Amino acid sequence: PARLVFENYDNNSGLYTDNFCENACCFLSNGNILFGSTSGTLEIKPETIEKKQYAPKIVITNFQLNNRDIEINDPNSPIQTDISTLDHIELKYNQSSFSFEYAALSFLAPSQNNYAFKLENFEEEWNYVGNQRKATYTNLSAGTYTFRVKASNWDGTWNEIPKQITITIHPPWWKSTWALISYFILSFVLLEVARRIFLKYYRMQNSLQVERRVNDIKLQFFTNISHEIRTPLTLILGPIDDIKLSKHLPTDVRNRIDIMERNGKRMLKLINQLLDFRKVQNKKMELKIESINLGNFVEEICEHFTPVARHKQIDFQFKKPEEDIIIFADPNKFDSVVFNILSNAFKYTNQGKKIWVEIHKPTVEHVDIEVSDEGTGISAEKLNYIFQRFTPLSADDNQLNGTGIGLSLAHEIMKLHKGNILVESEENKGSNFKIRMLMGKNHYEKAQISDKTENIHHHHQKPVQEGSFETNTPVIVEVPKKDAPTALIVEDNSEVLMYVSDCLKANFKIETAINGEEGLKKLKHIHPDIIISDVMMPVLDGIEMTKIIKTDFNTSHIPVIMLTAKSNLADQIVGVESGAEAYILKPFNAEYLKAVATNFIKQRELVIQKYRDKKVNDNFDAKITSKDEQFLNEIFEIIETNFADSEFNVEKLISTSVYSRTVLYNKVKGMLGVSPVDLIRQIRLKHAARLISEGGHKISEAAYACGFNDPKYFRKCFKIMYGVNPTEYKNEH
Repeated sequence: PARLVFENYDNNSGLYTDNFCENACCFLSNGNILFGSTSGTLEIKPETIEKKQYAPKIVITNFQLNNRDIEINDPNSPIQTDISTLDHIELKYNQSSFSFEYAALSFLAPSQNNYAFKLENFEEEWNYVGNQRKATYTNLSAGTYTFRVKASNWDGTWNEIPKQITITIHPPWWKSTWALISYFILSFVLLEVARRIFLKYYRMQNSLQVERRVNDIKLQFFTNISHEIRTPLTLILGPIDDIKLSKHLPTDVRNRIDIMERNGKRMLKLINQLLDFRKVQNKKMELKIESINLGNFVEEICEHFTPVARHKQIDFQFKKPEEDIIIFADPNKFDSVVFNILSNAFKYTNQGKKIWVEIHKPTVEHVDIEVSDEGTGISAEKLNYIFQRFTPLSADDNQLNGTGIGLSLAHEIMKLHKGNILVESEENKGSNFKIRMLMGKNHYEKAQISDKTENIHHHHQKPVQEGSFETNTPVIVEVPKKDAPTALIVEDNSEVLMYVSDCLKANFKIETAINGEEGLKKLKHIHPDIIISDVMMPVLDGIEMTKIIKTDFNTSHIPVIMLTAKSNLADQIVGVESGAEAYILKPFNAEYLKAVATNFIKQRELVIQKYRDKKVNDNFDAKITSKDEQFLNEIFEIIETNFADSEFNVEKLISTSVYSRTVLYNKVKGMLGVSPVDLIRQIRLKHAARLISEGGHKISEAAYACGFNDPKYFRKCFKIMYGVNPTEYKNEH
């Protein structure tokens, strides 16, 4: 068909005309369309034209997944044939974004074809999209859908029979029917478990109430006992004060009385702390607020820790403010707060580290006392619980664990003062505590404020620190005997260290160390005859130190006595398995400790007598029962083989044996009490004495036969060892 467009209008004739070919023209006149040409005129009447409507068919031309065309030859493709021939597509759950391309089979003005589509089970209405030939859907849920598309031609005639194709998107395995059944079963099980947990929780809550009641009864019992203990403690500390007034007490007796006094006061402090804790729990603690010069108050408390810092070799510093800072607090209660924070800092800070205290410049609202240390720090999971009662700061180092009420009590006291304790800590790096006190006294009740607030309080109470000692208290006692054996005492508690030293001072030269690491360092410079060590110590405990000592050939012969508060059989077995010769429980008897230590020295003398003083005509048949005895057997065998060689000396002994000079000297000196030179000389003298007593040898011949080049020197050495000259010895034997 041809389409005629009339564009020109002739005013004279009233006709529309247009040239649509070279020899033809057309015009419109009185409703008739006339075609003119050279050969004649064609007349077309509109009423005779029949209008036929054409509804174009539509086909789906392409299918895309995630904006990518699908290749039907791909084995992983969801379709294996041309999309125009399919009426159903099955997709996986991860193929829920797809597109359809379509086209109408109307080729007369195809650009004017219109389209509409919808996805049943997803859309209710048709989407009329003009001449757009692509439909896209994304992230559809699992299910079955029907895609329908229809088209119209250029004159607006729609095909009411659309093209359709069914799409099934399968759910993932966790949304499958079996999965849903499993979820239902699991939900039922969880509900049942939740029900049982709730019932158990309800029972536990009831049990907890009963347990709290029992704990209250127990705590009340301990409170009553504490009140009872205060009376005998008073009767102990009072007479001790009276005894100390005596001017004629021996030094060692005075030292022991000092230990009794300090530990008695410490026990009294712990009892008072327990009573205060009970008062806080029952909300019966009352404050007596006084004005305090904060700088002087904290400085005096810090002075009491100076001896501890000196003993543990801790760099302890206090930065006192230049101006006086006046706060209002109960001095006795606030003293306990500062003391507990400092006590923990010293308890968890190792030798050579640093602790510093600083009072920051006050603001209008508050003032901070900052206590920082380079100690072991507090783990992140424990940081939120450190102010709860019975929560020790250390879980790994049981020897450092306390009662777990010190910080809890300090926190409760600060709450009564309307203050706070702020904590920052990092494990293995240290902790920072800030004691924050409010300025002024308006936050206290009138009944709490004492009449003494006008007088500035000066701190007088001296707190008792665990392991503290006076600066004039001797820890190492000199032994008058020059030939006495040496005892190395390894103990982190200074008072126990002083007490053990005092017990053994009459029989031993005393060397001390405050932990296993320092004890091992001392062993490099001294060679003790016995080691007495605590088990629970910071840095390196007694068990590990003993294992190192016993595995080192240089020190394996030194007997070790362990002192410990661990009374469990398993702990004793661990101590003995580490190599310790004895395991003594605290509290120990001083005479028993002295007897055990002295007995080990006597046993060593028996070993010396067995080897050094054995008769020269005895067979060398000692049984090898340890590395140390094997060592002695080897050394004696070498000397016995070469004693007649006058050139044989310590250098040749070292070159003949497999031991270094240091090992040889330390082992011989430590086990036999003589140097290798003296040992060679004594064995030569014993052989010479045998030759002299047997007869048939002159004294000079016996001397030469036993490796002596100078008879005069031989006679001198012989008399020193046997007490008589060789001639007198020959006559006696």
